[in-house]
Amino acid sequence: VSKVIQDEVQKTFDYLRMAAKLGFCAAHKILGREYEKGNFVEKNDSTALDYYRQAFELGDQAGRQLYLALDEKLNGNRKRRQRAKK
Repeated sequence: VSKVIQDEVQKTFDYLRMAAKLGFCAAHKILGREYEKGNFVEKNDSTALDYYRQAFELGDQAGRQLYLALDEKLNGNRKRRQRAKK
């Protein structure tokens, strides 16, 4: 990827982070998705879950669904593994 494209992607993420800090739910959801999928950033489910949680706490129903789905994926699998060890 060229330096110009890398710079533009970085600017986009900077603007999204600023929008999220200002309370824009869409920015939280976009950032969450990018971290969940590993698009343009290192995949990080914990960070994705946090962005989705923030959208949920701001009253966004899609953010709620994204949060609950990822939480179930992460924590539901952990709980099933723990039960299987018993």
